[in-house]
Amino acid sequence: MIVDSPALTVLLIEDDQLIRMIAAELLMDLGHTVVEADNADQAMAALQSAKVDVLITDLGLPGVSGAEIAARARELSPQLGIIFATGRSQAPEIPGDGPPAYLLCKPYDTPGLVAALKAVYVPTK
Repeated sequence: MIVDSPALTVLLIEDDQLIRMIAAELLMDLGHTVVEADNADQAMAALQSAKVDVLITDLGLPGVSGAEIAARARELSPQLGIIFATGRSQAPEIPGDGPPAYLLCKPYDTPGLVAALKAVYVPTK
């Protein structure tokens, strides 16, 4: 679990089932609740039905990109932490006044994931 923070609810959006399963396991081992999605429709439904603290998304998703999902998510929740877990070398800009998005390069490990969560999580008052 992130030091000095509560357990988080993380929306994990990844279309590769194996990567999603491993990432979800890492997050759960850290004490967080994970909501999984493999496409934009599932992700948006999850964002509208659950309080999510952090969104972790791949950029290369079928149909709607992870960047577009992140932008929509920020419209719903301006302080939402956003992590782009991708093989790309640069994170897209996300509009709004929320915390900057974090680029987590694949393949990543537990320390990298913890650093990403610390970088984007903003406790609500």
